[in-house]
Amino acid sequence: MDLGQTKFDKVLIGILLIGLAIRLAFLLWGAELYYGRSDFHIDGDTGAYVGCITNLIDHGTYNVPTRDLDRFFIRPPGYPMFLGVFYLLSGKNIDLTYNLVMWTQIILDVISIWLVFQISVKIFKNPKIAHLTAFLYATYPFIIVWTPIIYAEATGIFFLLLAVYHFTRGSSKRNLVFTGVFLSIACLTRPQIGIIFPIFALVIAWMYKSDIRLLASKLLVFGIPILLIYGAWPARNYLLHDKLVFVQDLGGIGHWAPDYMSFMEYVYSVKTDHEPQYTQIVSGDKVVFPKVSYHTTEDSLKLAKVIQLCRTCGEGFNHWMLTAGIRSEMVLDAACTKEIETLFTELKNSQMTENWFHYYFTIPFQNLGKAIFKFKLYDSSGIRRIASLLFMYRTLLIFLGCAGLFWLYRHPQPEWHVHLLIALFAFAWYFFLCSIYRNIEIRYLLPVDVLLLFPASYMAFQIKDRLVKARDN
Repeated sequence: MDLGQTKFDKVLIGILLIGLAIRLAFLLWGAELYYGRSDFHIDGDTGAYVGCITNLIDHGTYNVPTRDLDRFFIRPPGYPMFLGVFYLLSGKNIDLTYNLVMWTQIILDVISIWLVFQISVKIFKNPKIAHLTAFLYATYPFIIVWTPIIYAEATGIFFLLLAVYHFTRGSSKRNLVFTGVFLSIACLTRPQIGIIFPIFALVIAWMYKSDIRLLASKLLVFGIPILLIYGAWPARNYLLHDKLVFVQDLGGIGHWAPDYMSFMEYVYSVKTDHEPQYTQIVSGDKVVFPKVSYHTTEDSLKLAKVIQLCRTCGEGFNHWMLTAGIRSEMVLDAACTKEIETLFTELKNSQMTENWFHYYFTIPFQNLGKAIFKFKLYDSSGIRRIASLLFMYRTLLIFLGCAGLFWLYRHPQPEWHVHLLIALFAFAWYFFLCSIYRNIEIRYLLPVDVLLLFPASYMAFQIKDRLVKARDN
């Protein structure tokens, strides 16, 4: 198939139209039903993204001002800059900005379908496999639900696919520069993608390991745009604010004060989810942690004490209770917040030393199971019950993708380096998310999910071919 003629591909055009129709239908009718509210395009993190860029445009400083402290590092600038373009185009009308962003994200995601097709054609040399990969992305529900939300998910995926697209075009200086440029933008848009930086470098190193001078040249060409574009963010943080922040820093105040953050770190040392303990604390109900939390009398007493402190004077929990309407006024006590942080840190350290196997092995494997086999949402009522069923479809695609990577390892293809990139990224991100970060949200796994669609479609064709041969024989 001539890649230059793919734009006349009737099947591809049909897939693009299907993808557009589904996204428009979800925006116009489905999103309000799915999210259960008319302002579905706004969610918890929207204000931080918007606040950073509007404050930069209106007041000259990239931050989210609060009554206590300016938060200069709360979000990397990729997605806020994207929003800023539409904020200026709309004449600083925030409602019009939101509408322009929603429609643009849908358009970009349809372009992502085309990018998926082009990448697949390049790495598999088979238009039928490329059609299937494009169709899987066009109908993938876990990306569709983010297209009308003022969140960085769909836009981050778009720039990631642009980077992979240029990487599959060849290793010329131009392609490597564009790979570095778009990868930098992707990581500044959706920080979880950032772990792919060293993986790209490793794959390039493996490709040119036999020629050290050529390898150094390729890595330099790839690395310079990353240094200039992504590197500008930590450089700004250090030079202007005397703090070296490579990704983001929520500021340690408000909802994300040290008491709440230390609670989250402790919870993830004993279990895979912060619920129902979070709701039990803020609502005043009895709080029950797993049995492993009470392995000593000292820890049991500390846990009872820290829960009471969270409810009375912890800054972060006060903010959450105020947001939930449970509390009508703030009770700010810096000493109390510090004591909560200390107690939760001591409890976590106790788990790491006394229950080390549970901490280092049991919880990460449970997180891995949750990341792959998650079958329901916190709220699975109404139409969201259908969405919960779609998690089974996601799990099937993950297994197909992993099987496809194994098959491609046993039967190497010409574009083996792309499959290596996908395999290393999937392994690295699952390991980091499950063992270190530990906060399992499906949106954090979207970059891996999307890249696994490539080997999944390949594996589906291998299965189909063998079933046809078995039938014919």
